[in-house]
Amino acid sequence: MALEGTARVNGHELNTDNMVVLETGLTEIEVELIEGHRLLLIGGEPFESPILLWWNFVGRTMEDLQQAREDWINHHARFGEIPDYLGKRLEAPALPDQMRASK
Repeated sequence: MALEGTARVNGHELNTDNMVVLETGLTEIEVELIEGHRLLLIGGEPFESPILLWWNFVGRTMEDLQQAREDWINHHARFGEIPDYLGKRLEAPALPDQMRASK
């Protein structure tokens, strides 16, 4: 994911509006990055089961995402607070009716 600016990872163009998920089993990746731009790479063992990613939430089931949304709306401690932030808290949009799990 590009944090600032743009990048190319294995030929995929990245900017701050998108990200790429690379297939498992890679032994190397090709990264093109302009000086001053920033990129976030996260790796590790694949999850044992498919996951759902929606807005700022990750879960294994739609119920997990519904609970996370409710917890966010109700300012549950699991999300913490930023006391010095002066802006309005982001509002979680409505969940979609259907989602496709990641591989």
